[in-house]
Amino acid sequence: KHIDTLSLQTKSDKTITQTTTGTNPGSIAAKNVEIVSGTVTLNNANNNIATLAAKAASVNFVNNGALTIGEVNGTKGVATTGGASVITRTGNLTIKENVSNNGTGDVILVQEQMQLQMMAWVATSKLAPHLPT
Repeated sequence: KHIDTLSLQTKSDKTITQTTTGTNPGSIAAKNVEIVSGTVTLNNANNNIATLAAKAASVNFVNNGALTIGEVNGTKGVATTGGASVITRTGNLTIKENVSNNGTGDVILVQEQMQLQMMAWVATSKLAPHLPT
């Protein structure tokens, strides 16, 4: 199952169930996005969602605008076994629910222009926060 050409515009929640690698050359605009399995790369610079939650092998996500790692459809925070990378190009990155990696790979949290607000735990053997210089 691939989402190689995903381009999605919606005002409601979107759940992505991925059993193999998925990427999105198109952009996603949605209120909330839940990722519930697999290795998912959503790295279009025009993605714009309000809240992200994931329980997956690995997650790589880029957002253009403020982003909260929170709860979507009962999935809380971001939990991976192969690492996570969450980047906001503009707007704040707010961590309201825990971020964890229980396997290999890094947890990378990047906020390029505004501020990183952490209100929950980030638990991993490797944390690589990249903040603007």
